[in-house]
Amino acid sequence: MNDIAQHNIIQIPEEVDFNSIDNIFLAASDLALFIDSNGVIQKASAQQPEISRQCKKWLGKSWEQIVTSESKPKVAELLNFSSLSKTSQKWRHVNHFGHNGSFFPLLFSTIKVKNSKNIIAMGRDLSGLAKIQQNLVDAQQSLEREYIRLRQLETRYRTLFEMTSSPVFVVNAEDLKIAEANSSAVKLPGPKHEPVIGKKINSIFHISSTVALQQYFAKVKNTFSAQESIRLKLRDKTEIDLSATLFKLEGSSYFLIHCKQENLKVVNENQVPNSKILTAIEFLPDGFVLLSEKGEIAFTNSAFSDMLDIPNPDTLINTSLANWLIRGRIDLNVMMKTLKKHGVLRLFSSNLAAPNSPMPIEISAVSLPAENTMLFAMIIRGTARRIQSRPAVENSNLSESVEQMSELVGKMPLKEIVGETTDVIEKMCIESALILTANNRASAAEMLGLSRQSLYVKLRRFKISD
Repeated sequence: MNDIAQHNIIQIPEEVDFNSIDNIFLAASDLALFIDSNGVIQKASAQQPEISRQCKKWLGKSWEQIVTSESKPKVAELLNFSSLSKTSQKWRHVNHFGHNGSFFPLLFSTIKVKNSKNIIAMGRDLSGLAKIQQNLVDAQQSLEREYIRLRQLETRYRTLFEMTSSPVFVVNAEDLKIAEANSSAVKLPGPKHEPVIGKKINSIFHISSTVALQQYFAKVKNTFSAQESIRLKLRDKTEIDLSATLFKLEGSSYFLIHCKQENLKVVNENQVPNSKILTAIEFLPDGFVLLSEKGEIAFTNSAFSDMLDIPNPDTLINTSLANWLIRGRIDLNVMMKTLKKHGVLRLFSSNLAAPNSPMPIEISAVSLPAENTMLFAMIIRGTARRIQSRPAVENSNLSESVEQMSELVGKMPLKEIVGETTDVIEKMCIESALILTANNRASAAEMLGLSRQSLYVKLRRFKISD
């Protein structure tokens, strides 16, 4: 009897009433299906009214007919008792069609009746668990949306804060220490290279203006109405108009301070003429390329032409960058799509079509909006020296794979070992192509020389997820 139970096969005594059998299986599960040898549901019983109403529509139908596509192989496995192992059959998650295109999940196990071709399927309702999982996913997505919204608000605030040409400070109302300051505020006349954040606001003003500043803050803090600006002197005795507004954040009070003067000179010792910037680009040790929206080279420096062993950089103008990449249009399309979507490209790995041998490179780029068009600035850096240390790791992984394959000799036929090796290499190539194309499957298929349909088939075969 134990062997029979282990194989999910039971023998029902003839003297037992079938109604009692229904009640027994129904008590042990949320749903019981009585299925004939052809997989057709002859009888169904359920505890919950909603499932019970649905069960009435299943009578006379094949079990595979009422389940979703991904559940059909599981149903076939549950109905197959010809190759059962000595261990008990596992439970399977099966999704059934419900009302209005919905579905409800059930966990099923099957039992075969001895000396009969009939099968009994016992199911457990998973709708409660599915609802909890869905609530968890919804909560997580809600948190992510809120996080993105806060990040966007912070970005807008930072952009406005830095774009303001006049000096702006955020000052703690209790100790008058500067919490934040924009770039114009940092460059106010005063001691060179002296940090502003964390210092008291009165430290940037002349000593003669300290008392007036303290009185003005007290007035702003004690009244709710807007106050007129006050004229104060900086350390170099330059006069400015200062206005402040009080606001609260997380239980603390802050002053938003705005300084204004028509002829206020902001110190910027590091300002560099445009001619110097162009000279620096020309003599960069890394390649610099400015592309048009079509991917054609509009400007390049000498370092990039040196990579291609081309004496005159001007000969590269108006040629497509794809002409100088090993993967050509594939890599260029991936980079252009990323730049148009995100505006920034970081450390994109590719290979330059150098005359002697392909040169491994890394490309970082940024999009530059121009009049009625878009330009793309790229820094191209050779990585041949950097990746010299990588083959050791790759060889070690390869040696491990060879070692694992050698262990199969004598255990599997040569034909199966070769097939296993081919699968491993094929999966590695597909994963590498997806990484190189930033999971762009169309580009990955083109890179591998496959059709999109063939690539999708292999993705499902090797269970490579998104």
